[in-house]
Amino acid sequence: MKRILLITPDKTPDTGYAQMLQNKERLQGPALKLRAVMAPVELSTLAAVTPPEFEVDIWDEAVKGKITSETDLGKQYDMAGVTGYLAHVVRMIEICREFRRRGVLTVAGGPAVSGSPERFRGIFDIIFLGEAEYTWPQFLREWAQGKHDSEYRQIERPDISDSPIPRWDLVQDVDTAYVTGGVQTTRGCPFDCEFCDVIHLFGRKPRHKPIAQVIEEIRSLEKLGVRRIFFCDDNFYGNPKYMKELLRELIPVNNSFERPIGYMTQITINVAKDDEALQLLSEANFWQLHIGIETPRRASLLEVNKFQNAKGDMVTDVLRMAHYGLMVKALMMVGFDHDDQTIFEELYQFLQNACIPSIQLSLLQSYPGTPQTARLLKEGRVIDMDRYAEMDDTYGVSNVIPRMMTREDLFEGFLALEERLRSWRAFGDRLLGAIRAVQYVPECAKKVTRPDPSRLMEIQALVQSLEPEAQEVAREVIRETLQKVPWLAPKVLYKLVLQVDKQRALDRMRRRLRKRLEIEKTPGYQHTILAAVQIPPNFKKLYREHFTVTLNWLRDGLEDHRLTAEGLVRVWKDFVIRFGATFEKFEDYHMTSLRELVNRTIEQANEGQFSHTRSVARVDKNLSSIEIRQLSEMVMLTVEQDLKSDHSEDVVKLTLGPGQTTGAVAVA
Repeated sequence: MKRILLITPDKTPDTGYAQMLQNKERLQGPALKLRAVMAPVELSTLAAVTPPEFEVDIWDEAVKGKITSETDLGKQYDMAGVTGYLAHVVRMIEICREFRRRGVLTVAGGPAVSGSPERFRGIFDIIFLGEAEYTWPQFLREWAQGKHDSEYRQIERPDISDSPIPRWDLVQDVDTAYVTGGVQTTRGCPFDCEFCDVIHLFGRKPRHKPIAQVIEEIRSLEKLGVRRIFFCDDNFYGNPKYMKELLRELIPVNNSFERPIGYMTQITINVAKDDEALQLLSEANFWQLHIGIETPRRASLLEVNKFQNAKGDMVTDVLRMAHYGLMVKALMMVGFDHDDQTIFEELYQFLQNACIPSIQLSLLQSYPGTPQTARLLKEGRVIDMDRYAEMDDTYGVSNVIPRMMTREDLFEGFLALEERLRSWRAFGDRLLGAIRAVQYVPECAKKVTRPDPSRLMEIQALVQSLEPEAQEVAREVIRETLQKVPWLAPKVLYKLVLQVDKQRALDRMRRRLRKRLEIEKTPGYQHTILAAVQIPPNFKKLYREHFTVTLNWLRDGLEDHRLTAEGLVRVWKDFVIRFGATFEKFEDYHMTSLRELVNRTIEQANEGQFSHTRSVARVDKNLSSIEIRQLSEMVMLTVEQDLKSDHSEDVVKLTLGPGQTTGAVAVA
């Protein structure tokens, strides 16, 4: 029987909470057993789809320790599989080299590999791109027969009902070593934020598991003693109907547990407009909603296609969630093109007024394979900071040259804002505001009125170790919570712990940003600017062979055929952004991506999100082959101009056959 070791790398994101778990700072009682934030749901799922004729184990380095040349694994393994995000790239490669030294076959997958496969080719023996429910068993069967490829890519989006209950029995101390367990109910997101690559990784149309299967996964974790679960969805509200049906099934199940589980998830702010959804989330005992608010500045939201956040008043939206006892963790960014030095005060006032207790503030980052990165590369504003080789020094440090302030202004403004937000008085005002906004009491409050005694002793020891102002704020918060909303006590105490650890994270961020500024202020220093997105040399000929397919798809779906030319440019530009760096030839997965890009463009066009700025001609279905070829050439020329030109006023003329010249085609 062949033996497989699946590994989660020890490169924890540099948050205070994660560092606290690793360093055991100020932990007391049961919390001393905590080692990592979330249990490895991805590897547990991969183990579950592994055929029974293979022996599989899981090694989470955050819990079991880093694998080095001195590590005794307890067994001889035939294969080592590693997964991770961009922050894990360096450690993934280190692990690969260690297992290659041991003569073990090495395999890599996960978002880092799918997003930047060129970083892993030639280093790992086999890489997996995309979701692995189907390709992993296929590979194992071929491997067992002594034949396999060096690269596997999932083409069609899997039916995630085929994703079984994870093998939590293989995860060491799943009930005590992790802050939360994990359950994934959906994949994909209907939105199109410029800085995000979720739609490329998982598609734009949310796919979901059968509700009965989700409930069974939750029951399995509860039986293991897990008390908190994170729904690992890209957008838990991506399909509102499904979310509500799931919560209606979950609520009685959760209330049947001796101690109802507390839930967390990622969700979009448009859920605030849906009182039924908010009530269901409250009844289900959701501890925290992670929401990408990004910025209160409308111009910046529109800049990055975050249209759902630009509708209505976000302060009102957040307070409406607080009304139901739903605590928000706001994911915020600073450094957008419309951000000047006044943004820091605007952000502070917004967050204080919205009474958002937990905030994850970050500097704008340019990540591979996103439309935002293509735009910034075209403008020569992405710095090559060798982030893969110097991850410890550059984690969280922006690699973008701001438009309306200097990098020094951006970094110093960011640090000053963080210090204001992290002060105990500012934090206390936000948390007290959220507590005082609560009006709705869910049924589950009867069972979660107070935290267990060991947790109270833990918090008391933590409070006593704080400086006087922090002690005063913490005691005020605890007193008001127990008097007004005692059922929220576990959530509030969780926020207090996070506040302590966020201050430590700020210290580390301050050192990194100041170090980076010192480097950039060195006499003679010049930024190394990354090159703009290039269209691969062998792409254009192959593009023409597939152009007609996208043309027909668009014409079949568009209500206004005058939008066809604009739609074609959008589709093919996004395609080049995503695949340009690694494109060699058209394969089936490229067609899957094209279909998704076309569907997204049709939906945007029919909803009036763009106009016919490329052409005023109506592209009817009776174009000749010559006219189609001319159209394909003009579309590609426009894509090139968009990707490479610094001048938005550049114009091409689009001709559809003899004597049929359209108006100017503006390159916007």
